[in-house]
Amino acid sequence: MLQRCPLCQSRNIEPTRRVLRHRDGRPITYPAACAACGLLIDPERCHGLAGALARWSAAGRVDAALGCGFGMDAYTLRMASTLFQQLFEPLGDSQAKALAFPHSEHPGCGALIHGGGAATADISLGYLCRPDAVDAILAGAAVHLAWAREIVLLCDGTARVPAPMPKGVRIVYRPLDGHFGDQRNALQDLAVSDWILQLDADETFRPEAGPFLRALAAHASAQDIASIGLPRRNFVDGVLSDVFPDTQYRLNRRAVRFAGRVHERPDRPWQRSMISLNCAIEHHLSRRHVVERSHRYDRMAPGQGRLEEEAALLLPYRD
Repeated sequence: MLQRCPLCQSRNIEPTRRVLRHRDGRPITYPAACAACGLLIDPERCHGLAGALARWSAAGRVDAALGCGFGMDAYTLRMASTLFQQLFEPLGDSQAKALAFPHSEHPGCGALIHGGGAATADISLGYLCRPDAVDAILAGAAVHLAWAREIVLLCDGTARVPAPMPKGVRIVYRPLDGHFGDQRNALQDLAVSDWILQLDADETFRPEAGPFLRALAAHASAQDIASIGLPRRNFVDGVLSDVFPDTQYRLNRRAVRFAGRVHERPDRPWQRSMISLNCAIEHHLSRRHVVERSHRYDRMAPGQGRLEEEAALLLPYRD
C-alpha cells in the first residue's frame, strides 16, 4: 500500500467512493484518494504519473488519462500543473465549475501555460520577527528584491528609530501581544502590493521561485482566488521532518484577514483558495524549539497548541 501520495507526497491517502467518468458516462472507480490534493489512486496500477505529467507539460495541453491507475479532476490538475511551474486553464464550462466545486466526475482537461510566459502580479515579501532576528533577515533579503516589489519586516517590540534600511526594505515595530493572527493582519496592511508573501524569521524561500509566484498570483487573481497555499519543508537540527507537505497559506491578497491567536490561518472561503506544489518554504527549527513551541502556544491559546505535532516534527522524513 502506498504510504505517500505520488503527486503531493502527503500521507493522507484514504478509501474513497469517488469516480471519474468516460465521455459516454461509464464510471471508472478508484479504491483510494489523497485527502490533501484529491488525486484518485489505484495502488495496484498506479504507475507512470511522473511521465504523464512531463508529457502534458511539454505538450502544453492536458486531458487527464483514464485507466492508468490514477485520475484527476480540474481542481487536482491545477495543483499538479504547478510542479512544472505551469498554470492550468480549464477547457469549457464544466471544467471551470470543477475548479470551484471539487471534486468533479469529469477528468481534468485544459491548457497549460508556462509561468515564464504568463502575466505577473506585484508581490510584497513580509517577515514577522523579533529584534534579534533582524540582522539575519537583512543579510539574506537583497536577493529577493529581484522579484519582490518590496520587503517589509514587522518586528515584535515598541517603536524605535530604525537603522538605515537598504532601498526597497522597510521595518516597522509593533508588539505581538500574544496574538499571531493580529500580527499577520498588521503585516498584511503594511504591504503596498495587492499580494503579499509572509514568512517567519526561521523560514527561508528560494529566490529563484519568486518569478513563478508572481505569475501564479496573477493567474489566481484572474480566477478570483485570494489565498495560495505553499508546501513547507520542516528541518529539525538540519534533518528533514516527516511532516510534509505541511501546506501554509502564506501568499494572500492584501485584503485577506488571518484568524486565530496561534496556528493562525487566512479567514476566507476555501473555494477562493488554491495550492501550489512548487515554491516550498523551508522552516529551520531546533529540537529544543520544537519541544517548547507547542506547550508555549497552548499556554497562549489553551487547547489550540497542537501538542501532538511535537512527536510528528521530530520524526525524520520517510517514504
